[in-house]
This record gives sequence, structure tokens and C-alpha cells, in this order.
Amino acid sequence: MNSVLFLLRSFGVGGAERQLILLASGLQQSGYSVKIAVFYGGGPLEEEASALGVQVVDLNRKGRWDLFSFFFRLIALVKRERPDILHSYLQVPNIWAALVKLVLPHTNVVWGIRASNMDMKQYGWQWQLTDRVEALFAKIPDWIICNSQAGKHYTIMNGYPEEKMSVVPNGTDTTHFFSNPELGLKTRTQWNIKPDQKLIGMVGRLDPMKDYPNFLQAASLIIQERDDIRFVCVGGGPDKYIQEYKELACSLGLEQVLIWTGVRHDMLGILNALDIFVLSSAFGEGFSNALGEAMACGVPCVATDVGDARQLIGSLGEIVPPQDPEALRNAILALFNRLELDGTNLREEVARRINEQFNMSKLVSRTVDVLNEVFSAKVVTIKESSKTSRRPDDV
Repeated sequence: MNSVLFLLRSFGVGGAERQLILLASGLQQSGYSVKIAVFYGGGPLEEEASALGVQVVDLNRKGRWDLFSFFFRLIALVKRERPDILHSYLQVPNIWAALVKLVLPHTNVVWGIRASNMDMKQYGWQWQLTDRVEALFAKIPDWIICNSQAGKHYTIMNGYPEEKMSVVPNGTDTTHFFSNPELGLKTRTQWNIKPDQKLIGMVGRLDPMKDYPNFLQAASLIIQERDDIRFVCVGGGPDKYIQEYKELACSLGLEQVLIWTGVRHDMLGILNALDIFVLSSAFGEGFSNALGEAMACGVPCVATDVGDARQLIGSLGEIVPPQDPEALRNAILALFNRLELDGTNLREEVARRINEQFNMSKLVSRTVDVLNEVFSAKVVTIKESSKTSRRPDDV
């Protein structure tokens, strides 16, 4: 196996997209030929991929209803490239990759599952239909890679073939995310956070999955007890959620202690500015990139027990049930107590856990192992099939 063609909807700003860029770059550095085909070109992260030397192929899809001509272009690309592995990322690309497999059965297709217990009722009939179609096609790919044990368990419960599944946890780019107190102090100064104040932050798109109301309600409970704590929410999203969450924050009396930053790209400075990172998701998380990035910067975390957060944090943070603001409040205060007792050592242990167990080299090597196994098994199967199909006089 020496060539991989990844299939992605677009290079929008997201954790899965950034993971793919780093994985593709790592595979190339390991000697593999890698290209990423996108349905829609020109996404905000496309330049980032190109800057790392990853070739991006634009399939130039015209819109949702550009079906047949788009599929012909996709088939033509796979025929021309003849990749050892066609590796799709996320639901819609997974479905199209399965269709390629039906037309070109010798293509080795690997799906990438990046979430766990998604609540599709939050996202309308189109996403619900996509979810059902993906489950219906799940026996078609040669292999399925989940980025979390929770994702694997969830898909198996929904009929995905367990015998064709592996888990490869996300990797964190520890050359980009690391402890940098000086940069963190600069960000805190910009936000007017005083030296004697503590800063708690959430980073993620404003979306029902991330459950910002849970975080905001916990914050409102905390400020009833302590006046030295400030909060920051980093991320963008649809206007309806921005308005809804900001109105909730005002109703909870958080106007003077809460900062809304919108979309930001200076994440190293933002994460290093935090005393505690919070992931308050209600559902859907697989392996949270945000948790890994915060921990790589030495920031202890409180997270809801969704996806593989428990496995990622281990004993170095706090895990609480989802949608329980009081439990979240208690966990945040408990973690502050731990920081006051031995903050320096805890922060070092948090960063070390990511550097040693969930770095990018681990992601690349684990992925290579799985893809090589898939490719080797397929080659053996083809050879055995060829032998059994020969006539006696062919020997």
C-alpha cells in the first residue's frame, strides 16, 4: 500500500478536516502518495492543506442536486488515480465511497467515522436520511475506522459490521499546541483578565451538540459562590444559536463575567490563557480534538461523559454526566481545588499524557497499520480467488 485518495466534502473549519490535513501530511512524510478529493473546493482550510504539500483535487460539485455528473467525475478520478485505498471522511463522503465500491468493486474502500451517539433529530430530515443511508451501506466498505471506542460501540448498535471495524484515536499536533504561558498572558491582558482572576473556557461551534446552555447554567451557579472567576466562549455558528445563547447568558446574569469571541484562529494563545477547559457536550462527540489540544497546552479539563472523553482525560481531570449543570459546577470547583494543591505538577502531567499517548506520530502509525492490513488482506483474497478460478490447463 503506497497511495491513498481521501474523500472529503469540503475544507470547512472543523476538527475532522484539520485531522485529515495532519494525517495526510504525516502519511506523505512517511513515503506515501496522498491526495484529498473534495466535493466543493475553496474551503477556508484548503490553503492550510496546500501549504503542507498535500495535493487537493476539486471535484467541482455544483450543489446538492448535482448527482450524476458529479458521480461520473468521481468515478473517473478513481479510475485515473487507481489508489490502493479510497478513504472517505464523514457521512456523506462515506456514502459516495460506497457507491464507488459498487461500480468499481476492486477498489479498497475505508470509511472514517468521527462521531458517536448523534441526536439527528436536532438537525432536520436531511441529516436523518443521511444517517439511515450510511447505516444501510455500512456492509459495503472493506473496513471502517472510528476515532473513538464510543463511536465504534454506537455504530455496532446500529447494525454496522463489528468484524470490519478498528479504532484509531485522534492525534494532537504537539508542535502547534504546547504550554506557552507568555502567549497566554498576552491573551488574558487583551481580555482584561486580572492576575488574581481565574478563566474558564469553552471552544467549539455554537451548536446543540456542544450544549452551551449547560456551560452557561453551570457558570451562573459558580458566580453565586465566587467573584474571581471569568468565562470565555470561543466559536461561531448560525445566528439563531448565537442569539439564543447570548440571551440565555444575559438572563443568567453573566454579562459582566463572560466573553464571546466568535471564531478565532489564535488557538495557542487562547488555550494557554485558560485555567480550566470545559467540554459540556450533550451528545455526538467521538474523540474531542478540543480536549486534546487544551491538554497539550497543559490545561486541565472538565468534560461530560460523552464519546471518549473519559479515556482521554483519565484521572487528570473531571468527568460529569451530560446535561447536568450542577454536576458541572461541582466538577469545575473540585478541579480548582486540585490546582490550588498542586497545579504545576497537574499541568505537566496533563501535557505529558497527550505528548506520549495521543500525538500525531501515533495517529499516522496506527492508521498505516490498519490501511496496510486492509490492503494486504484484499490482495491475498484477489490472488486466492484468481487461483481457484483457473482451469486445470491454466496451471
